Amino acid sequence: QIYTGCYDGSVRAVRLNLMQNYRCWWHGCSLIFGVVDHLKQHLLTDHTNPNFQTLKCRWKNCDAFFTSRKGSKQ
Repeated sequence: QIYTGCYDGSVRAVRLNLMQNYRCWWHGCSLIFGVVDHLKQHLLTDHTNPNFQTLKCRWKNCDAFFTSRKGSKQ
């Protein structure tokens, strides 16, 4: 087991699976997460701006636009 933390200050012990990880494919980002919820939080915290309503996806090979939902926790 390893201990992992998140932006919200929570820490938990998780069983590390070296065969399963969650890479951030956002343009210019190379972070890898062991917990999918931490990747989701990273995307919301580091790669979105709540001041913009329409955002261009910068995920690897994606050119889509999407609308942000203010206060979204997904």
